[in-house]
Amino acid sequence: MSSAPMDTSTVASRIAQYTASSGAATGATPVPVSRHGNTERTWLRGRQRERDRGDRQSSAPAVTRTVPMGPQETVDWLEALDNVTNRIKTIEGALRLHAQSMSAEDEIKKRHQKYSVDLSNDFTAYTTYIEETFKLISGHIDTKVGTVE
Repeated sequence: MSSAPMDTSTVASRIAQYTASSGAATGATPVPVSRHGNTERTWLRGRQRERDRGDRQSSAPAVTRTVPMGPQETVDWLEALDNVTNRIKTIEGALRLHAQSMSAEDEIKKRHQKYSVDLSNDFTAYTTYIEETFKLISGHIDTKVGTVE
């Protein structure tokens, strides 16, 4: 399975298309988000926290934006996307190399198994050959000893 590398030149056009389709280009009000967390001051509300710290939930609402707030954030997002793309390419390359090494190891294993079977067959044949040779030698010795006596 091969995957084509992602073309990062089309990312900007995709973001522009999404921005246009989501209403940001028509003057829709963007979602206000603080870059540094919740701006609500907790000391004004007093102490509302329980002593046991089990099942705590975040007081800040989870906000997800899908449209960049400006040109610098668009550049930041594209850089982050490029970094992720490069990491994915690196992982894909490492996986391909790993698969190739596994394939080579599998071929070596099969070759060694074949050598093992061949040696086992040769060993059996050699054992039979030696036993028959010793029987012949023993027979000759017995006949020679029998004629000398």
